[in-house]
Amino acid sequence: MLGLIDLGGTGFWLDEAISVERAALPAGEFLEFLVGEAHQMKLYLTLLRGWRLLGESEVVIRGLSVLFSVASVVAIHALGARLYDRRTALIAALVLALNGFHLRYAQEARAYSLSVFLVIVSTLLLVVLLRRAAGARSSRTRWLAAAYGAVSGLAAYAHSFTVLVNAAHGAAIAALPRRAVAWTSLVLSAVVGGVILLPLAVHNAGDVGSGWSWIPEPTAKSVYGLFLHLTGYAGWPALLAYWVFAAAALAEPATGARASPGAPQAANPPAATDARAFARFRRALLLAWIVVPIGVVTAVSLVKPFLVPRYLIISLPPLVLLAARGLALIRRPVPFAAALAAFLWTAWPGIEFTYRKPWEEDVRGAAAHVFARAREGDGIVFYTGAEVVPFEWYRGRLGVASDAPPRVLHPGAGPLPQVLTSLPGDVSRVWLVVTHVPAGDATVEDVLDPRLRALYPSTRDAEFARVRVRLYGPSTSRSP
Repeated sequence: MLGLIDLGGTGFWLDEAISVERAALPAGEFLEFLVGEAHQMKLYLTLLRGWRLLGESEVVIRGLSVLFSVASVVAIHALGARLYDRRTALIAALVLALNGFHLRYAQEARAYSLSVFLVIVSTLLLVVLLRRAAGARSSRTRWLAAAYGAVSGLAAYAHSFTVLVNAAHGAAIAALPRRAVAWTSLVLSAVVGGVILLPLAVHNAGDVGSGWSWIPEPTAKSVYGLFLHLTGYAGWPALLAYWVFAAAALAEPATGARASPGAPQAANPPAATDARAFARFRRALLLAWIVVPIGVVTAVSLVKPFLVPRYLIISLPPLVLLAARGLALIRRPVPFAAALAAFLWTAWPGIEFTYRKPWEEDVRGAAAHVFARAREGDGIVFYTGAEVVPFEWYRGRLGVASDAPPRVLHPGAGPLPQVLTSLPGDVSRVWLVVTHVPAGDATVEDVLDPRLRALYPSTRDAEFARVRVRLYGPSTSRSP
């Protein structure tokens, strides 16, 4: 529930505004979008479309992500209990709830918390399926197999990288003795998941790599940064704490977990009564869940960059489970309390960082500033053309008529340099909104600003979080 704190403290940034804009399309246009356009988050946008009936404030819209983040905490508790015991499950739920990376995307109107929830649920279904399939075959086993395939397939409609978790599942299953695997159930799962995935795969086949040009090539620093994200934005102490306890969990002897009283009998392994086989499967599952998605994306990124930390939030749950297990192995109360307190202490900077939201763009504040001061004859230019989306969304939220000034000059009237050399004669002032300037890019100061100053010598700047607004007017203008 930490995701509810300051949920509406900042306005929507570009990607969130795009989510809301797509979800708010008229029914026919939305259906056309689902069928005709390649997009990573169709499942989330479909759910958001219905969720919007509750309201359109930032708090309500982001509340859907909060819901999935809370569901993820519940789901990881269930998975931890199945893999280990309730002690480990409770710690895992606490660690995930206090992870800054998880908390950030609990507060963002995007599909990342939904993706985390779905990969946890699909993994839980796989574990339960393998355990149940060890006994007599039943209709319930078939339903579990179908459910695992369905959730795995649907997860890809939240984000396509979730299929890498299923690849990790396959690697973990390979650690089981062949005789211990219920292949019939797994084939059923593959068929159900494949049928659900097929339209997405066919539709996106020609769009691989499109729309990803903004991602930089991976470096050792960016890979290190990925793990700083996964361990909650809390710096190297948290990174060290996670990996120390995760290493302790991986080093646990393959004798099965000691269940807490009343815990699910995780030591009764999938497809066998051999606790050692289950312990090997469990270790392989959690390790592959981290290594396969990160390893595949990093390797592919050497050719075509795809390495973006938020895309790999799907590898957060196994890291949390391993760290929780490492803590749970400390059985004596005083050392355990000290270790848990130290671990949570390392997480605090990440929580504080998350609530500061230094990455947020204050488009809401910038839009309010512009619309309150715009007058007839004003035009507006967006350095990043897509930024018009949140501006126009806030136009509606602020009650400003769609035809009220300022008139949007870019995007919409050709390339930005062309727009600036052929401004309409009835434009008396120009607002320039600048966001997302790449490091080292001097286009604004060396190209755009001189051209606009030649036409409108008087300028007035206003600075907002990660957004700069500059008003250009004639030298006689008394700009507000």
